[in-house]
Amino acid sequence: MLRKKFILMLCTMLHKTWLARNNAVFNQKSQDPVGVADDALFGVVEYNRWNSKEDSGGGEPTVARNWPNDVHTVQVDAGVSPNGTIAFGGLIRDHERKIIIVASKKEYMMVEPLVAELPAIRWCLGVAMEMKLDRILLQSNALEVVDCINGCQHIAAFEHIAEDCRLGLNSFKFAVVMFIPRNINVDAHNLVGIGKRIGSRACLGSYPIEIPVVSNSLSISPVN
Repeated sequence: MLRKKFILMLCTMLHKTWLARNNAVFNQKSQDPVGVADDALFGVVEYNRWNSKEDSGGGEPTVARNWPNDVHTVQVDAGVSPNGTIAFGGLIRDHERKIIIVASKKEYMMVEPLVAELPAIRWCLGVAMEMKLDRILLQSNALEVVDCINGCQHIAAFEHIAEDCRLGLNSFKFAVVMFIPRNINVDAHNLVGIGKRIGSRACLGSYPIEIPVVSNSLSISPVN
């Protein structure tokens, strides 16, 4: 077990170092080495939380000890409809796993299901920015999209939106995009269904968002 954890940390650190090097060489954006190490550490910790053997039931993981209270988890999903629309669903949790906002969005666009995941991530990053969050862990069950944003693979059809997502990630003090299994991303998936039915909505707090509507657009307003 210790050997597996060491290998995971080593591989993550090498990957983050490689991404930082590419960012410096090709984008002329240097990164603080301590920030790169923090990035790797938080990514490994979050991966372990969501893939713990103790969580055999597929539900929410237990809260990690000493988890920084300024780190928020953003979960997002997308779906397409044959009528030429796509719907996004997203939610944000605090460090205690409590949902602080749920949101859905509908747009008129004809795309493949996998392609729809990218604008969904870009939209959810915008919601996190409007919430003025500093440190986020964004989770998606679209592995190819996550790999594309992280620079692990290049897909020409994704690249222009993937670059928008990378620029959005740079707006935060700390931001990681990671893959999670679909069975853990159920809440975001359910919000996609709400987006398909009633369109763009946002609500501070948990479900349902059909009734206590806070916003019909991306802009988030507090509940009085």
